[in-house]
Amino acid sequence: MIIDLGEVDLARLSRIKILDETAWYHVCARVAGWLDWYPLDDPAAREELQKLIKKYLEVFCCEAAAFCLMGNHYHLVLCFQPFKILSREELYKKAKILYKNPEIVLLSDRHWERFNHRIFDLSEFMRSLQAEYARWYNKNHHRRGALWSERFKSVLLGNGESVLDAVLYVELNPVRAGLVERPEDWRWSSASHRFLAKDQWLLPLSEFCPSAAKAKVKSTYHHLLYYRGGVQVKHYDGVIPEIILESEASRGFAHPGVFSSRLKFFSNGLVLGSEIQIREWISKFRKKFYYRRRKRPVVHRIGNASIYSLRGQRYQQTDSILGEGSICFGNT
Repeated sequence: MIIDLGEVDLARLSRIKILDETAWYHVCARVAGWLDWYPLDDPAAREELQKLIKKYLEVFCCEAAAFCLMGNHYHLVLCFQPFKILSREELYKKAKILYKNPEIVLLSDRHWERFNHRIFDLSEFMRSLQAEYARWYNKNHHRRGALWSERFKSVLLGNGESVLDAVLYVELNPVRAGLVERPEDWRWSSASHRFLAKDQWLLPLSEFCPSAAKAKVKSTYHHLLYYRGGVQVKHYDGVIPEIILESEASRGFAHPGVFSSRLKFFSNGLVLGSEIQIREWISKFRKKFYYRRRKRPVVHRIGNASIYSLRGQRYQQTDSILGEGSICFGNT
């Protein structure tokens, strides 16, 4: 079922959510306040946010492929499972993580059903995570008011290359910001956790990082991360394998460091994927009269590489003001 919002301009649409099949998202949220305010620089603040992310990954039917906690914002790459009806026993275990006494909250069949739908919803995940974190931060720093600025940004990722691209882009944030020379040196990111083999709570690399052999998945990921960030390979890692260089060149990433600059479409593109995938989304919108002017995917050139999105960058100035809508695809 599609929730009909009438004639929708893509500039006013903040996100697309898929409910009836596996869905990948890159999400980003930023704090409110002065531009030079970095509340997440406090290690205790980052520790709490990371702890809550882990908590809500247990409650919600999703997994994290990547995360990165910066000074005034954070990034997540999430994979949500398709909606299904869970047993009362499964729901109770998840509710027990949220509530001391779930029986007081889950009073009727309607409450159980609502909770079942809630834990498959990206917006509910972010609302719950950010609300609890804001309460913790305000209490521990003796402040009042909203902690987060505009609604979180969300980009739907097509399965395959766009997921891996988003993971690498997210994990290279500290390198782009000049905070570290290597992505794994940033303690508050999935790159650090993977290099230190502390990534058991994260989605396995094999789920989004293709490799000829499972034994080479981790080294392939390491080399891709270095290559995209223009990071020099450590002497004990050897040189970047020729097969990876050929694969990158075939996609148009013929030069290292292609993700060393900020690429706004990773946060504002609405949907990222192959040209065929984006054309399919445009067709869906046009058939339902959501957006009739868009006819072709927006193409972003990075050297000789092309990444396609549903929304162009001319919308980004109005996104924080007008981005109040969302469309769900799937059964509700």
